[in-house]
Amino acid sequence: MLYQARAEVCSAISGLTEQAKAGGKFASFSEWQKTAAERHQRLARAHVETDLFQAASNYLERTTRQVAQEALADYARDMRSRVLEGLRFPMLRSTGPVGEVMSLSQISTKRMALQKIEEELGTPAFASLLARQEGVSLNGLTNTLHELRDLAAALLGVEGTRPSCRITLVHRPGDEGPDRWRLTAKYLQFRVGDSDADLRFEEKDWSSPELNLDKPLAFNFYKQQQRVEPLPDLTVQHGAWGPLRMLHKGQGDWTSSDSTRRVTHALKADDKGEPSMVFELNFTNVRLPSLDRWPTMESVTSGLSLGKKP
Repeated sequence: MLYQARAEVCSAISGLTEQAKAGGKFASFSEWQKTAAERHQRLARAHVETDLFQAASNYLERTTRQVAQEALADYARDMRSRVLEGLRFPMLRSTGPVGEVMSLSQISTKRMALQKIEEELGTPAFASLLARQEGVSLNGLTNTLHELRDLAAALLGVEGTRPSCRITLVHRPGDEGPDRWRLTAKYLQFRVGDSDADLRFEEKDWSSPELNLDKPLAFNFYKQQQRVEPLPDLTVQHGAWGPLRMLHKGQGDWTSSDSTRRVTHALKADDKGEPSMVFELNFTNVRLPSLDRWPTMESVTSGLSLGKKP
């Protein structure tokens, strides 16, 4: 009878493996548990007072835990792959030159994928898997998923209220100070997307119009109003997601307002020190995390692991 019990368990495991290959790991495990329980009851009725039944029961329990462990590990690998696939700036913090970036449609797709994973983690079948594993904690995993989903939602905004940013070039008085580059540059060409404008900013703050966060932007400075050649040391250019690139590159701090970030753009040093430009980024219809809490590839990869309970 013990041999028969083992054979039935092996048959059930084989069926589970085949179903898992076709998808639906959670449903497969639940069905296997149900089948195993039915066979367990048949053995109990036939051999309730025999040592063989106890041996078969113990074997069944050990195998159930093993199958659950393997199914959970398979799911964790699959889930991690789904989260990390195509995950780039601006959903990951930029710590250097920005290569490929995510589009708004890709961020929307990623948000739906994250929501689906969170729904999977809340199913009874997943709870059944987890119950077979001692000391496994989902706290770190769920926190990571929430942070990514919240950032995606912030970048997308809600219907009718797209996130935007107004950029101000801050004037700091003093010909010998960090703003001395203004003695040379008198005209500013501001370019966003496919449109641009020539402006004489003179000795005052200059502010851009409201900009969508995903647009590229550039600041070119000239000695004269005619576009002969921009001053190379004063050029500020950023590709897609230009305002957020400025935010990450400038490593700025929040001002007294939790919607405004002040960033510094260092220029080429001269014999009087290092001049710089200061920009204020005023964000509307969006709450962004501080740079030290912005997801990175390292923090996300680490957070997607199944942790241990303390």
